[in-house]
Amino acid sequence: MITLEIFYFIQIFTSIIFLFSSVSKLFTLSQFINVFQSLGFNKTFSLFCAISTFLLEFSVSVFIVFKSTVSIGMIILILLIFAFLGTTIYSQIKSLKIKCNCFGNLMEDNLGKSTYYRIFFLLILFFSLTFSQNYIGITEISYTPSVRIDVVDNFSV
Repeated sequence: MITLEIFYFIQIFTSIIFLFSSVSKLFTLSQFINVFQSLGFNKTFSLFCAISTFLLEFSVSVFIVFKSTVSIGMIILILLIFAFLGTTIYSQIKSLKIKCNCFGNLMEDNLGKSTYYRIFFLLILFFSLTFSQNYIGITEISYTPSVRIDVVDNFSV
């Protein structure tokens, strides 16, 4: 069914986005800590927030591909989306110019208008997965090769 295949693609695509985002944050952890310091948090709490964000994003990437944990992954996903939204709104209210660091050093961007587009995109992914209710888990993906051997009887007496 083509509809199910689209939802499976969205599920895997969302997992890859969050895996990529979390790993890129890990490689630029000091810069990601600066995002939280720019919001006014002290260094210790900023470190906690940066590591927590990494762990939560990584958890989403893993949890949404297992049928038994997809609900947990979806809850973490919506909480992250609200955290991203709250951070963006706060930075704009305070007129802070904060480097987003959404994907580490790969995207040079500040929290602002373009961040809202990314959040909207994540919401579309979230609601697509929520309303599909058809999740595939890694444990359910199997490959069964089909081999056909035809035996021809050419013996005639």
